Amino acid sequence: MKNKNLKYFIFGALTYQIFFVFFKTVLFDRAGTTNSVEQIRRDIPCPNAAIKSREKRSSEIKTELRTKIVNLEPVISTKQSIEHALKRARVKFYLQEPYDARNKTRWSLYDKNPFLESQTCKCSRSDIFGEKYNYAQMFEEKKTENEIRKKQYENYLDDNRFTEMAYPMIKRTPFSHIEIPSFGMTLQPYESVILPIKFHLEETEMIKVDLDCNFCDFPLHPGGRWRNVTDTNFFMTKVRYMVEVFDARQVTDIVTVTLIRQLTGEIQTAEIPVTIKRLHMPILATRFTTSFKDSVTIVTKTFLRYKCLERLLDSVDRFYPGIQVIVADDSPDEDYKRIDTFKYPFVKQHRMPKGAGFFAGRALAISQVMTEYFISMDDDFVITADTKLEDLLKVIEETGYDIIGGEVVKPNQTEHLDKWDQMGRFDITRSHDGFCYYRGPFKISPIEKYPNCSVRDIVLNYFIGRVSTAGEIRMDPHFSRTGHKEFFLDALGELRIAGYDKEIYDLFHINSCGESDQLIVV
Repeated sequence: MKNKNLKYFIFGALTYQIFFVFFKTVLFDRAGTTNSVEQIRRDIPCPNAAIKSREKRSSEIKTELRTKIVNLEPVISTKQSIEHALKRARVKFYLQEPYDARNKTRWSLYDKNPFLESQTCKCSRSDIFGEKYNYAQMFEEKKTENEIRKKQYENYLDDNRFTEMAYPMIKRTPFSHIEIPSFGMTLQPYESVILPIKFHLEETEMIKVDLDCNFCDFPLHPGGRWRNVTDTNFFMTKVRYMVEVFDARQVTDIVTVTLIRQLTGEIQTAEIPVTIKRLHMPILATRFTTSFKDSVTIVTKTFLRYKCLERLLDSVDRFYPGIQVIVADDSPDEDYKRIDTFKYPFVKQHRMPKGAGFFAGRALAISQVMTEYFISMDDDFVITADTKLEDLLKVIEETGYDIIGGEVVKPNQTEHLDKWDQMGRFDITRSHDGFCYYRGPFKISPIEKYPNCSVRDIVLNYFIGRVSTAGEIRMDPHFSRTGHKEFFLDALGELRIAGYDKEIYDLFHINSCGESDQLIVV
């Protein structure tokens, strides 16, 4: 009887031990892994809070996760495959929320811009005509207005923090044992890639490797463990960099690789710049033929100058029949005149509110252009036999520029480049308070194959432009009569601009719009 009870006791103990091991291994460990992963996701700072003041990641929890995540399948650059891989690794997939810089203390991921630190902007220089302005007095007179503009400028710096802050200078250690891509990498949001990192040392030497970044995650991480060089290089072929930021603007991440040699205690670092940006889709115009009239539209603005406008339309009809002209008209109701569509069937006239202004009119006209290019000219211009608009089209198509300006001359004028046109460069200075600029002479930089076409920042208001690029620059309606240079200031750094200095591209400018004016043909 005692032997029988002993057998039951031994059998029960063994059964209890088997079930205990089973539940501990299968259930408790799995639950612990899940909890660890969720705890890591709470501890890992999101890209939008990747600043030094945040607590560092828990190395123990990271090591536990990285030992769990092995044999991760290769991930291609699609959201579905990333989600699949993360599920296999028992990592929950999160979409990062955008960082609201305006509601938090201002911070800089990179070093402060040295230009902001070293330069001051006084705006005390005179313009090209010798006029001087007392900017301190002007700002004092408009104190409230400038306080609002200062707040707008602060918001601008917050909204453009990645482009306004200085990109960190990356230096490479001489005789470094770390092989990295010299020019960095370019990825899209949520894209992933195997980092091409390799260590050049004796194969048996023990080393420790660590990786750090601001806008990424490493599902499989070296973990700071000691390995020989051969095993480390093999392990790095599985380390995948995964982008964890989603923003329409370009963001630059810095991957820091740290190498520690056990034999000598030497520490080496290398930095890999990673540019994160969305792909830019080209805007292709709808064009069924390559003719000039199907490629270009003339836009102009008029106000109570119908004699001038009709003279311009007559010259267009004579030298470029069939080309479309879009007219923006903000004349008063009592003086408004409808253009004769029987005489000028190629004209589209858009009526605007009284005195809407030149730039509001130009913006309206350009918004109605359906061709790939537009030519902007005033209503008191006249096309002549020497006005070769088709050559301007050829230049802008072959060079890829966004704006090509033509010569504007008056009757009996012999010198084509006046003082205004010679001051074709903007000199910009800046400080913490804002920007200052003045116009100066430009260095002659001819375009290849077109020695008479030189690069500059601003041209006269007779130019050909691309609708997809030049048409995107805002025509500020606050400038009703003047503001030509403000358009090109807004285009600074956005458009490629050049001016043609050749006589055969002249467009005549006639100030008078009286009844007796005749069409000038040269």
